[in-house]
Amino acid sequence: GYDSSAGGQVLEYAKEISASATNGKIAQSATTIYLKITKSGTTYTLYQSSNGSSWTQVQQYTNVDLGTPKVGVIAQCGSSLNADFDWFD
Repeated sequence: GYDSSAGGQVLEYAKEISASATNGKIAQSATTIYLKITKSGTTYTLYQSSNGSSWTQVQQYTNVDLGTPKVGVIAQCGSSLNADFDWFD
């Protein structure tokens, strides 16, 4: 997404359970961003990378019992934005 108050391009993330949402955003300068979500027990961790090899933790949610989680990825911008979601495992 794009947020002028955050300096431009941002990675936004959110968790919503029973209509209660928490979210955040991190300014980005890279034109390519890789995302990874891992799960260990009831802990979900979000990572980002500019090269797909070196990962930085963005956020961690603990004690989350989602059962069958639904995960989505979107790209949005006020003007033009090219987005390519090419691998989802």
